[in-house]
Amino acid sequence: MKHEFWERTIKEFSLDRDLADFKTWDVVRQIPIYSEHELVDDYYREVCQLLRSSPHQAEWEQVLSKGEPRRGHTDESYARALYKPAAGVSTTGFRLKSLHHVLSFEQLREKSILDYDCIVEFGAGIGDTAHTIFDRGYRGAYFIVDFPEIARISSYYLGGRAEVLHSVDDIPDYLPLNLLFIATWSLSEAPLELRYKVADKLSGADCLILFQYSFYGINNMEYFLEQWPSLTKSFYRIRPLRFHQSMGGSWYMVGMSPTS
Repeated sequence: MKHEFWERTIKEFSLDRDLADFKTWDVVRQIPIYSEHELVDDYYREVCQLLRSSPHQAEWEQVLSKGEPRRGHTDESYARALYKPAAGVSTTGFRLKSLHHVLSFEQLREKSILDYDCIVEFGAGIGDTAHTIFDRGYRGAYFIVDFPEIARISSYYLGGRAEVLHSVDDIPDYLPLNLLFIATWSLSEAPLELRYKVADKLSGADCLILFQYSFYGINNMEYFLEQWPSLTKSFYRIRPLRFHQSMGGSWYMVGMSPTS
């Protein structure tokens, strides 16, 4: 079950192409599942602010200094991706984006990402948010739900550390109660019928959702504020991603069950 946008886009991917340089593929960079310097100064400025307020600042600064993995790059593309905003600081825009996601979640939820026993990520792209979480020291179960054509990329990128599923129906029925659901610009691009299936499957879980205001005629703001909390039996905190203005702007939504 795919939105027509993804029906068209997924046809450009191959299930047998060598993944060694996937970060240089035009199709990966155009969606973009992977990009280099998109809004990088804005991400860096806010990541620095989030780090200063984090109770785990030192640990997250180690993740920042570790930088984006070279896997999927050529030497040339990696050199082009490097971002050096200050003396002694060398990272990439894509790693900063993932750090922004997770640090924003921890601040809004007031809980460490390491406190969860299981994470389910819907539409993980190349897997960099997952990689960032693993680099922080996460050792729990991690499931990724994605199209086979995309999931093979994240599986390769993560070295098989996450279990890949190709359907919401494949998510195990019995998951730990201490569960986090992640969907950054993915659930907001899914048909409404599929969203209902996800909500039913993961009701009661904490969630980190990043959604754009609208997507091909779907009013996501209305959906996530009015329908998602009742469908998942959760309440939420919301924060705009102020500098990301495409498709009407983007918002973080951090949800939690009343008992968590």
